[in-house]
Amino acid sequence: MRLINKLALGGLGLVSLFSSLSVPDNFAQDRCKTPSVTQPYEVRTAYPNQEMIDGILKDLEKVPDPLQRRASEGGYQVSIVSDTRNINTRLFNLPEVPPGANSAETKDGKIIVTFSPDVDVPETSGRASVHVSDSSDPNAPTIYTFPKKVKYTGYFDSATRRAIIPQTINGDNTTLHEYGHLQAQATGSVDETGEFLSVYRASEERREAQVERYNELNLKYSYWETGIKTAQEGRYRTINDVPVQEWIKRYALTPEELEEFEGVKSLRETYTRPFYEMRTPTEFWAGVFSAYYDTPKSRVALRTNYPEAYNFLHQWEQMYAPGCQ
Repeated sequence: MRLINKLALGGLGLVSLFSSLSVPDNFAQDRCKTPSVTQPYEVRTAYPNQEMIDGILKDLEKVPDPLQRRASEGGYQVSIVSDTRNINTRLFNLPEVPPGANSAETKDGKIIVTFSPDVDVPETSGRASVHVSDSSDPNAPTIYTFPKKVKYTGYFDSATRRAIIPQTINGDNTTLHEYGHLQAQATGSVDETGEFLSVYRASEERREAQVERYNELNLKYSYWETGIKTAQEGRYRTINDVPVQEWIKRYALTPEELEEFEGVKSLRETYTRPFYEMRTPTEFWAGVFSAYYDTPKSRVALRTNYPEAYNFLHQWEQMYAPGCQ
């Protein structure tokens, strides 16, 4: 059943997704969570860094427990690998590329990894080509050529229902982004519905207006800063034939403009994924998901700048994790 029809069963229609922000936004630390992650995860590395892995699990714990349990029951899982190179080995079920292993990318985007002869190399079912560099030498290394290189910090493999997260992500929001892709598929590919496409288009329009307004305010702010610096240095009395003090007054932002400028600037600098990841509805969903669950600040930025997306995710959460708010 499509999302909007499910919402309608509860007396909610499409208009609810675009309604005013009247729903209280309680960002409690215990958003229906348990102390540990219920979503099964696997550590697919012989070189685990527990501190890094704990950081990934801490991010997962930001997601309400009912959503994690639902995904778990549907066969979805988080797979933690050592680094970005091993996104490929997890995808193709190959041996892990150890730290310091030789790997190189070809001109056509393929990646070649050379394993030492002591590595037990399994069959690859045609998903990567394999050959021994010198068949006459029993100590010759085994070489893999992957059909493609994943050029992301994380990857959601819809075929295996795995969100593949390198332990070296170093504290960015890759975990929540990829887990957002996982949750979208686990709840009926909500990011591909017509309802979310409408949200995406509305958000695109907001983004275009925000970019235009940000550029306008940023230019004015830059001119004002130039005036302040010029006045402080005391070397010049005018800027482009305009007295410095008059220049400062001309380009000073009003309190309302400054608040607006800082709001959009916060979204761009503090939490950039929803702002920049609008090339497809699917990527935008993952950005919205991670903003919603990451921090109170990222949620406020999302709610302020993309209210349609915020409301949509809030309604989605209430359907699949009722009572979590």
